Amino acid sequence: MARTRLWVRRLLVGVTALLVVLLLVGGIAGWWLIRRPWPQVNGTVKVPGLEAAVEIHRDEWGIPHVYAQNEHDLYFAQGYVHAQDRLWQMDFQRRVGEGRLSEVLGATTLETDKFLRTLGTNRAAVADLANADAETRAVLEAYAAGVNAFIDSRQDRLPLEFTLLGYKPDRWQPVDTLVWGKMMAWNLNGNWEAELFRARVIATLGAARLADLAPGYPANGPLILPGGTNAYRSLGTPNLAAVAAALAPARLSLGPAADGLGSNNWVVSGAKSTTGRPMLANDPHLGIQMPGLWYEVGLHTPDLNVIGASLPGVPGVIIGHNDHIAWGVTNLEFDVEDLYLEKLNPTNPAEYEVEGRFEPFQVVREEIRVKGQSELVQLDVRVGRHGPLINDVVGGLKQPTALLWLTVARPSTILTSVRLLNRAQNWHDFTEALKLWDTPAQNFIYADDQGNIGYYGAGRMPIRAAGTGDVPSPGWDSSHEWVGFVPFEQLPHALNPPAGFIATANNKPVPDSYPFHLGSSWAAPFREQRIITLLAAKEKLSLDDMRAVQADVVPLPARTLVPLLLAVHSDNLIVQRAQEQLREWHERGGDRLDPDLPGAGIYNATYLALIRHLFGDELGPELLDDYLKWSDAHQEAVNILLAEPENSWWDDKTTPARESRDDILKAALADMALDLGRRYGDVPHEWRWRYLHTATFDHPLGSVKPLDRIFNRVLARVPGGDQTPLKTAFRYGHSFEVTSLPSYRQIIDVGQWDNSLFQHTTGQSGQPFHPHYDDMIAPWAAVRPQPMRFSRTQVEAASQGRVLTLEPAQ
Repeated sequence: MARTRLWVRRLLVGVTALLVVLLLVGGIAGWWLIRRPWPQVNGTVKVPGLEAAVEIHRDEWGIPHVYAQNEHDLYFAQGYVHAQDRLWQMDFQRRVGEGRLSEVLGATTLETDKFLRTLGTNRAAVADLANADAETRAVLEAYAAGVNAFIDSRQDRLPLEFTLLGYKPDRWQPVDTLVWGKMMAWNLNGNWEAELFRARVIATLGAARLADLAPGYPANGPLILPGGTNAYRSLGTPNLAAVAAALAPARLSLGPAADGLGSNNWVVSGAKSTTGRPMLANDPHLGIQMPGLWYEVGLHTPDLNVIGASLPGVPGVIIGHNDHIAWGVTNLEFDVEDLYLEKLNPTNPAEYEVEGRFEPFQVVREEIRVKGQSELVQLDVRVGRHGPLINDVVGGLKQPTALLWLTVARPSTILTSVRLLNRAQNWHDFTEALKLWDTPAQNFIYADDQGNIGYYGAGRMPIRAAGTGDVPSPGWDSSHEWVGFVPFEQLPHALNPPAGFIATANNKPVPDSYPFHLGSSWAAPFREQRIITLLAAKEKLSLDDMRAVQADVVPLPARTLVPLLLAVHSDNLIVQRAQEQLREWHERGGDRLDPDLPGAGIYNATYLALIRHLFGDELGPELLDDYLKWSDAHQEAVNILLAEPENSWWDDKTTPARESRDDILKAALADMALDLGRRYGDVPHEWRWRYLHTATFDHPLGSVKPLDRIFNRVLARVPGGDQTPLKTAFRYGHSFEVTSLPSYRQIIDVGQWDNSLFQHTTGQSGQPFHPHYDDMIAPWAAVRPQPMRFSRTQVEAASQGRVLTLEPAQ
């Protein structure tokens, strides 16, 4: 975050002066600056570009329902309302994806721009637009026209961020929508850092040790490079910390990457519900940010009614329901990124080896405009058959390394898929839409008003000639090329399973007998196990039961670890008192990660100390940090090792003695007591989870004082943790500050749509001090979703005069 703070600090002189003026002038100036950009929500506005009048009804939460007479006007108006509430967020997001932050933020974001220009997200979005069918292009153009109609009408009333940064937004282009889809895919389906981690572990500890760290990776896993482990030593030590620093501004629009991302969804049949109808629940876990990632909206025409979570900058509804079907998604960890080690021509670095001969790279000249500099910064990106070389933007990589990433390597049709999904009437239509869903891969659950429930693992999954893509491959021959994609009909799917319900939580979707390798980064099974237990516990489930599962804060790994911790004898009085709190929490508190329970804090702090002791002596601090970042595999690894008290991992290699499991558990308890005692005093009954586990909804301009008070919002009592269905994940080894959380929730009563509920994290507005900027945070923490009104009768009753009519300008 240091790089981000630097460019924000440069704003502070002007911002501080502005704040002083506001204090001197008082309420009138404050109103002009703060309230003037707020959107108009009633009355009539003449807008060029519309074909007919459009009505926009907003409820008490600021959730709009758009009623249009045709598809063009529908998406035009969706662009308009997105821009009304989230224009600066949309502008910041597209600048991230297009590598154009430095145009408005200066040289301190230049490394971010260089990285994304190297990836080629904008180049790929341009190619997607050229490849789009006429209907999808028309939707993108109508949406862009609506955004631009709003921008044109508000040049003197732009959101506060534009004023502080001193610029105005460019007109919205269809490609701006597509590039943001690339960034979502980067955040959800990235594993290239994991490949580098695996390669470094193999080089330092061997494949057998890697298999222990990442259960599921075979101990005799293939060393696909000639020379075995020595081949990976030639990689060098990639400076991933520097990459993270360079991408800090991007993380503020995407949320923190890789740190606990996940999701839950499940669907139950009418035979297992109290209503006799299917019920569907979903809560995708994504990075914490301000404003939230999602925007709730209803879209209505004479032949379309759809409601749910949309993405500002993108037309349509990504998660939700229409008149006939409902759907939800969780991240499906398909491996769609491969690193290839290339051999350059020793006499000409513009060429690389392919099957014994040298071929030229395609050199793409990128020009980056930097605020405050008259000269354009030029970047030459070398692109080969495996994608761009990333060495110039990832320091420490000694061997030339190319990144083949499906999202930029092949044209995407995901926006066409969304358009068809919104209109799907049944399972056939649903699966036809998913044939065009390519990346990011997702676990789709499904229910319809005819009583059917289903699941489809949708996404384009490469088939490799050899290997699994878990570690970097040799690029100089064709032995590890992508030779096709898993046929859609052979992707994991089910319709009306005998169990009467389907649940996913980023866990492995298929048994080992499945004929294709899909990936190796599945979530540990504990969230899925807990959800299935709760769903199976009742013969019939109600909507409130579905909500209770979303609110569940029991970490199953605690039920294995805590009894072992309680059995450890310690002479340390503070440890003994901490064990008493653990016992109370375990035996009477139900192992719940409640913010006010000391046992919850003690458990998590001890678990962190345990994994440091267990793995840190062999991995070292840098590799341990990478291990804890890219996966939650440590949860399963610890669970397995706890049952093997004499396993060699328990031995601390930095001491002459040979330690066993109980020695390391005792050391972890001592470290926990020392750490929490220093922070909060030697009083374990006061070591409440909420003191450790807080959440800050960060805005890109809220990284330093005093802007944090304007833009950021802090939640002091955060339920759950990294191992619970209500997953409020954190960065192990850094702090327990929340990095990702349930970014959106929906609970759908299929067929009786007005009974449904939904909720995202912050509020509909991106305007600080607006009533809808942060009004969803408290109900989000309490898992109290808002009504998901669908019928026009319900929508009109809730709008209470908040009706804006857009009319075509003559």
